[in-house]
Amino acid sequence: MYIVLLFPFLFLLHEIEEVVVQHRWMALHKDKLFQRFPRLRKLIEYLCSMTTKAFAVAASEELLLLLLVTCYVLVDGPGSFYVWSAVFIAFAVHLHVHVVQAVVVTGYVPGLLTTLLLLPYCYLGLQTIWLRTSGWEMLGLGAVHCPQPALCTLAGQTRVRIRALGSHRLRLYLRLVYKLACDGFLTIVGSSITNKT
Repeated sequence: MYIVLLFPFLFLLHEIEEVVVQHRWMALHKDKLFQRFPRLRKLIEYLCSMTTKAFAVAASEELLLLLLVTCYVLVDGPGSFYVWSAVFIAFAVHLHVHVVQAVVVTGYVPGLLTTLLLLPYCYLGLQTIWLRTSGWEMLGLGAVHCPQPALCTLAGQTRVRIRALGSHRLRLYLRLVYKLACDGFLTIVGSSITNKT
């Protein structure tokens, strides 16, 4: 139960780091992002124009959803563990995306510090979900609404989270995150193939 109760507080800690740093970080790194990802220019410009207040509103929407899910678990609503697990897996994926972003950008990205601090908690939560469900059920929680089975734990939960929130700003942000993650992965794979030949 302590994992459930800690979740909103740790989520808030992570979001505070993102809210405080995001606007300034985007302004400082937009030229580098424009050069590396020219096809995402419009999206990067939009994210640069997003104020701290707008980002805080999007984070507040997510926190509200998380608080409602936590209350639902506390009153032991039907299927509450599965609802909470889906939200937790989405958060775990979100944290791992920050790590991928940092590798792609080769440096700090907003949210990275708290991500590194929260990875052990994330592992504990995923282990708890794994022990209370079968592995197939856990993968099913990650595969909800996922168009590509290979990306079920990454894209699937991220999409569920965004669809549940209905936030246009967050969808644009995640498109950038997804693109950065894919480009970074292809760059890493491409360079390792080039180095072997």
